[in-house]
Amino acid sequence: MTISSQFAASLLHPSHSGKRFLRRLSVGAKLWIMTVIFSVPILGLGAVYIQSLGSTLWFTATEQRGFLLFESLDRFDRVVSRRAELRATNSPESPDPAAELRQLTERADSALAAFAILEGRDGNAHTHAGIRTLAELWNALNSSKSASVAADLSAHATLMDASPSERHSRRSCSHSLRCSRG
Repeated sequence: MTISSQFAASLLHPSHSGKRFLRRLSVGAKLWIMTVIFSVPILGLGAVYIQSLGSTLWFTATEQRGFLLFESLDRFDRVVSRRAELRATNSPESPDPAAELRQLTERADSALAAFAILEGRDGNAHTHAGIRTLAELWNALNSSKSASVAADLSAHATLMDASPSERHSRRSCSHSLRCSRG
């Protein structure tokens, strides 16, 4: 007699006749079956939760890298805005405008260098092109010795318009270089 025929015979044995399948199982076997049946959906929901959490963390990390890029570029924009204000007016609050202008130029150079480092690590094709344009405009502004305030303000405005952080954070105000940022 084969194993399958023995199993069939045991099911047809008179001692098992009329009993349902679950009545023939022990309590321990019934508990293990129920555990397996209920754990399958829970494991599926757990897998979906872990995948969702992973994608959320990826978006958070990407947003933090973008914020670091924006923060360094915003620092550059603020220094360039202050430099434009200093060039446009003879500020009575500054005892030596030439020294402050040199200091602002150095701070802008270091902020642009910090942005270039971050952009090289975390940037994309769009930011790669933007940093080249920004660096070219900044170098042109530094090398030009314009005698007129209007030409100097125009060069600063061109630089600020090329800056991605300035385009996305500009508020409505009477003069784009004199916006007060909160």
